[in-house]
Amino acid sequence: MTDTPHYVTPEKADYKLCPMAKQHQNANWESYCDGPKCMAWRWAKLKEPEYRVENNIMGPHDYSTTHGYCGMIRS
Repeated sequence: MTDTPHYVTPEKADYKLCPMAKQHQNANWESYCDGPKCMAWRWAKLKEPEYRVENNIMGPHDYSTTHGYCGMIRS
């Protein structure tokens, strides 16, 4: 995941400013990213499926459980 600078861990996201906070004209406050708690958060897609147990089912999964990005700013 380190080869793509847009992907961050939820812990590192806590230190990034939310782009939506700046879009309100009367906003004089800054808000930090909520990471996976935000509706715009997207988990990073893996290059190859990873086999793990999720919801009591073992199988291939296409998305990371450790890295993601803001869906509002990613192109």
